Amino acid sequence: MITSMKVLHLSCGGDIGGAKTHILSLISELGKHIQVSLVSLRKSPFASDAAAMGIDTRIIRTRFFAADLIRLVRIIRRGRFDIVHAHGSKANVYLVLARLFTRFIPVTTVHSDYRGDYLHSFLKHYTFGVTNRIALQFIGNYIAVSGNFKRMLVERGFPPSRIHTVYNGMRFDREFSVLSRNDFYAKHQIHSQPGDILIGIVARLHPVKGVEIFVKAAAHVLKKQPKARFIICGDGDQRKNLELLARSSGILHRLHFLGHVEAPWEALQNLDINVLTSYSESFPYAILE
Repeated sequence: MITSMKVLHLSCGGDIGGAKTHILSLISELGKHIQVSLVSLRKSPFASDAAAMGIDTRIIRTRFFAADLIRLVRIIRRGRFDIVHAHGSKANVYLVLARLFTRFIPVTTVHSDYRGDYLHSFLKHYTFGVTNRIALQFIGNYIAVSGNFKRMLVERGFPPSRIHTVYNGMRFDREFSVLSRNDFYAKHQIHSQPGDILIGIVARLHPVKGVEIFVKAAAHVLKKQPKARFIICGDGDQRKNLELLARSSGILHRLHFLGHVEAPWEALQNLDINVLTSYSESFPYAILE
């Protein structure tokens, strides 16, 4: 282990799906070579899972922005961290402000097109979203999870020499349990029928994921292929709207909302067709998995 380098990863703590997989996998593997810690800006399943993996995890949540910032600065100083690596818009803002009070090398990973953040809320889009765009300009060191995202940043004026591409990855030696389709249906209380063609999507129910396209497409497909059955694995702010859309389309009997699925491979191994409808993606775990 290289003990001379200490890295602190900073996350808002609400990470789910691909972002969660990316951060926890990255820290777990880096921990084999350098000293790595994690700060979560809220108490959440993400932070609990990190701690369960043996990751040195600290939670900052006082409900007061200034107090949270002071605690973060103290952690950085006392831990003598060389690098602080942010993930997400909220973490980017804390990163830039903490840099005003203590010395470290700031880094951020661009997991998604930041212009698509907070599309579900006009107020958040033009407050948190704009604040994040400003913060990004001052960080200076960027990791893009695909070549496409590096090109995006360069086109928006970020210096090419400060952007490094590190693709998403996953371990292929991991053991996955096998779940038959009948058992999968039973687990999620889905009434099976012979000859079902199972079509699904694994995604956060967020506007940028375009899941409404999946629902609308399902309605069209069922007109020509009544044996098609659809599942949506994921949760989020858009669930209620999507359920209303499915109900108004008259397809709730063939479309099932499973919510957040802890073991997505149980769904993936049973799908006949796996769908991706995102308006913006780079190197998605939904396809990689």
